[in-house]
Amino acid sequence: MRLEASEQMSNFGIGADVKNVGLSKAIKCRHSSYTHQVVSLMHNWATGRAWRAHAGAVCSFFALLTMTNASPNEELPMIPREGQLVLFGDSITEYGDQPDGWVHILRRKLAGELGRPDITIVNAGQGGDVVQDLHRRFFWRKWRQPDVVVLCIGINDARRVAGLGFADLDLQEYREGLDSLLGKLQGSGATVVVASPIASGEQMRGRNALDSIVDAYARAAGEVAGSRGAPFIDMRSVFFDRLSRVNLSDRPFGVLTYDGLHLNKAGNALMAETVLGKLRALARQK
Repeated sequence: MRLEASEQMSNFGIGADVKNVGLSKAIKCRHSSYTHQVVSLMHNWATGRAWRAHAGAVCSFFALLTMTNASPNEELPMIPREGQLVLFGDSITEYGDQPDGWVHILRRKLAGELGRPDITIVNAGQGGDVVQDLHRRFFWRKWRQPDVVVLCIGINDARRVAGLGFADLDLQEYREGLDSLLGKLQGSGATVVVASPIASGEQMRGRNALDSIVDAYARAAGEVAGSRGAPFIDMRSVFFDRLSRVNLSDRPFGVLTYDGLHLNKAGNALMAETVLGKLRALARQK
């Protein structure tokens, strides 16, 4: 007795739920559009008179073939399979691994909705660091060759210039140090995304005590990134844009930071959203 195509597909492990339903709806694959086209074609072919007897086997073969060839790197293709993303900076990065921190959010999103659990995220942040500290830590680094580095440094450099109990480090030293560090990272073969220093106070831009200094360091970070052809995230402007809409009472802290400097839950969510958005934009350009 001849079996219907859907019954033969069940015999070949496709699943009994295929019967009376298009095969493309029963098989789930990351490259769904391509799979849908191929499998739908085979399903239609299977219902023809000439190949009815062997349709199940043919459909099974092509369905498995398309699933096997699906790329694991559909999201963030500039990071290869088993690749590494290094987040390099100061306490803004270091504290990002806390619950609700921006690094923690990136880990969760990469492993979950983006389907890239193969990517290793290295948190190379250390509280209190200035750009010269990152030079030393890069030399003694324990992480292997990164594919992408997100570099966020400068808020401590700016605060030290303001004389908050630290040694002086002027803007030109910061600019030269950042340029040299960026060159080293790019020379290692990594794609480097530079993020500006963020905040030192949450009041309207221009009303916080260190605004003019931090603004200058943020501009310098952008200029250095531009001179090296590195992607740049103006996190300072991103934060003040959000604050202009949510900090209507002009609070000095407690909206995106818990102390005017370090990110709270809302600030971490904004940081994660912005960094991930930049990485996905870069992926579309590749």
